[in-house]
Amino acid sequence: MEWSENQELQAIFREEVAERARTLVEGGNALGIRDLDEHALNDLSRDGHTIKGNALVMGFPTIADAGKVLEATWKELRDDLRAPSAELGGLLARLASVLPAAVDIEGRAEPRELLAALAAVRAFLSEGDDDPPAGGPGPAAEASPKSGPVPRGPAEPPAPPRPSSSLQHPTQVQHRPSRTDVPPGKAAVDLGGLLSAIEGRVIGDATRVDSAKLFELINRFVEVKLDIEALAQGLRGLRTAVTAGPGEVAALAYTWEGSVNRLEQSLDELQSQALDLATVPLREVTDTFPQLANYLGRRTGKELRFELIGDEVEVDRQIVDALREPLRHLLVNAIDHGIEMPLERIDAGKPSTATVTIRASVKDHRLVVTVEDDGRGVDWDRVREVAEGQAEVEASLTGDDLGRVLFGAGFSTIAERTDLSGDGIGLAAASDMAADMNGGLHLDTTPGAGTTVTLTLPASLAMQDVLLVGSDGHRWGIPEVAVLATFPIVAAEIRPGEHRMELWYEGHALPLSSFASAVGLPETEEPNDIVVLSTRLGSVALTIPQVDGRRQVAVKGLGPVLAGSPHLAGAALLGGGEVVVVVDPDQLGDRVRSVPEPVVHRPKVLVVDDSQGVRQLVGAALSGQGFDVVVASGAGEALQELKRNKVDAMVVDYQMPGPDGVELVEQIRNRSRSIPIVMVSAVATSEDQDRAWKAGVDAYLDKFDLRKGALVDTLRNLLQMRGVTFEERSA
Repeated sequence: MEWSENQELQAIFREEVAERARTLVEGGNALGIRDLDEHALNDLSRDGHTIKGNALVMGFPTIADAGKVLEATWKELRDDLRAPSAELGGLLARLASVLPAAVDIEGRAEPRELLAALAAVRAFLSEGDDDPPAGGPGPAAEASPKSGPVPRGPAEPPAPPRPSSSLQHPTQVQHRPSRTDVPPGKAAVDLGGLLSAIEGRVIGDATRVDSAKLFELINRFVEVKLDIEALAQGLRGLRTAVTAGPGEVAALAYTWEGSVNRLEQSLDELQSQALDLATVPLREVTDTFPQLANYLGRRTGKELRFELIGDEVEVDRQIVDALREPLRHLLVNAIDHGIEMPLERIDAGKPSTATVTIRASVKDHRLVVTVEDDGRGVDWDRVREVAEGQAEVEASLTGDDLGRVLFGAGFSTIAERTDLSGDGIGLAAASDMAADMNGGLHLDTTPGAGTTVTLTLPASLAMQDVLLVGSDGHRWGIPEVAVLATFPIVAAEIRPGEHRMELWYEGHALPLSSFASAVGLPETEEPNDIVVLSTRLGSVALTIPQVDGRRQVAVKGLGPVLAGSPHLAGAALLGGGEVVVVVDPDQLGDRVRSVPEPVVHRPKVLVVDDSQGVRQLVGAALSGQGFDVVVASGAGEALQELKRNKVDAMVVDYQMPGPDGVELVEQIRNRSRSIPIVMVSAVATSEDQDRAWKAGVDAYLDKFDLRKGALVDTLRNLLQMRGVTFEERSA
């Protein structure tokens, strides 16, 4: 029987195609209006990939062909191998729009509309093959940080910022504010333009909400406004009470304290109600999983019982949307090559029917989702055999190495790729998604008994719990979903291991490192506390000078800013505009497990920016890449720092109060200093850039376009041109 003739399976396939086609149409329409960021382009390519693969399984070759073209084209746009245009976007949108109807046509008749749309896209692509791709060879190619520092000379105006997450409404036109557009007081949390570059991550698409919940929120807002007015009235009374007696002052203080307490309670309720508006049940993702599991069982010839527990829990819609694809991959993995064939299970003493279970629960602001099977477990010998055959390693891989390989994109132990498995996407996609959401993934497997993959994610992206810690004079945030325990170091049992110190915790020896070492900082403070983290390859422990407690904060991902430093996940905004850098627990775990490397020479870089948040973010990114970072908040402080320290390079913000970045560069160049200087700006015009080049900067980067590794690569190239080496020195 053809799978395309099965009504149950066809309904699942039709729903899948319609869902992904809607996103692809939005992407095509948006292509001619604004830039799409790398994540959005990657998601669109993956949508095409999924349509292609499912269509091949179901026996729809024309739809599969269309999916293949969509996947390849969006991938070329993501990799800057093809220039975006409104015409191309319209053709891609048209092709995606006719896919759902083709599901009911192909197999019975020729899908003419689909064939015509497909031919139109191919014709356009073939005509454009002779055009230079975006970012390809040409006059601007020499400016790429990968080939060296940006050369001196006039620069084009910076491109508008790309939103860093899911697609926004295609009719929205993004406005890039100038310096004068920024309202007073916004600069404290805007980080010199860095945060505005990634606002789309939190806002995303429009979301339907329950009108009753909406009116509850409006009513609560009115009450909060009245509480604020009461506080204002109290403040006016305070001015009068200054000249009054102690009794009046005490009475006013009591009244004001009550108003503050009511306001705090109202804000907590307001926040809770606002977050509830954006929550949806997890079953929006899992509704079709029973049918999918049934289909996969038939397709693979396996007997299975599928259990779905707890999918009524409600969490942030962005989390649910992010889970959609990874959970599907994990389910396919569990059924296709996790559980055994019936006869194999009987020979192993198991029932012929396997069990695959997806469980979900929410506790303490954490969403925990597990995908469990009672199959054969991970064959680590097979993982080692495939890995060593691909990597040409000299010695056998260790357990940690094998774990990293298993989570790597494109790795699979399947000898021959099939319609269902073998492309190495499943675990890698789930692990990447967990990292993007500031969560974690853990794999637990027992040979012959089965495998459990556990995803631990924040229940909300808008507000997340982090553990605040202090190191090297700064506060850092660790996602609370990954924190297993904290306790004083005096209560810890620490032992020497084969390659590093280890913490004995709950009967297990955990790799131990200092937090400073893990994030690339000098160890200048004595540790006082231990933090135990759960990571995808198991638990690790960190020594930390100071634990400041847990806070619920607003976290923003800063991928373009922190690119090249994978152990940094984003920035958390605290009250009063204070910013902390949030670390990635999985990447920290990988660093802790790595055998300590020889100490190398760390070139000293002076970062000059009036935003404390930018100084910390850029400093953290550079520290993690082997640079010794000193910071200054303005031109005067920078000149004093140059007198005190021998600095190898500088990173200077263009816009600063008092003397701006260009004036600082002019003063430095007038003193005959040949120090490499990289200027960074989010708001400078082409005239501003010309000023910078004339003043003597060696490279110019736009904060909205800090591509992966751009700042690090540029600094390294500039330093190497001046003979600054990165040679090893004794520890």
